[in-house]
Amino acid sequence: MKKVNIYRFCNYALMALISFYLVLNKVTPALTQTVSLINPALAPGSSLIWPTQGIFSQGFRKYEHEGIDIAGAKGTPILAAAAGTVVKAGWDNWGLGNFLEIKHLNGSVTVYGHNSRLLVSKGQQVKQGQIIAEIGSTGNSSAPHLHFEFYPDGRLASNPLSFLPSATTAKTRINQPVPLISKPLLPVSNNTECNGTTVITGETATVSIKVCEENQQ
Repeated sequence: MKKVNIYRFCNYALMALISFYLVLNKVTPALTQTVSLINPALAPGSSLIWPTQGIFSQGFRKYEHEGIDIAGAKGTPILAAAAGTVVKAGWDNWGLGNFLEIKHLNGSVTVYGHNSRLLVSKGQQVKQGQIIAEIGSTGNSSAPHLHFEFYPDGRLASNPLSFLPSATTAKTRINQPVPLISKPLLPVSNNTECNGTTVITGETATVSIKVCEENQQ
């Protein structure tokens, strides 16, 4: 019990320090490391582009979390990952809140959930890269983010990371803090080896960042 209390205290302390740092950022613009997920260069064998930019916050888990989450500020534009027809647009009673479903020319389907606003309607034709919605936190969501799903055959979900261009990092001047995700903080590791798939890599003058997907996490 004592170890659990110490662990919780360390987590809360770390969250407080991060919050304090973000408040300072809101007052004084800073050159901050952000993750840019919009990449016009298509992955080999893929026709998808990243639907938005932000922080990759949760990966794909078959039958549990059949999509990926990209955290970002409320109102961040969401793009159509490929050209197609909007087949569903509205409220999802299963937790996605304001959502869109687009069917593409090759029969594949993409889903965009938790949006604050929908900018297209059912039956509308959309182009790849067209702004279709804005990031929000509607439905079963604890913070603003996009939940993005991909169905190559229109029926079974697959990991979108296998079909998207490699994520890139970029230093961008921002005036607003990146929103915190309401999830338990994981212990920091100095291990730089990746036994799975490297999703994101980048570095600043003092910090190296690597996000690695292992065992679908």
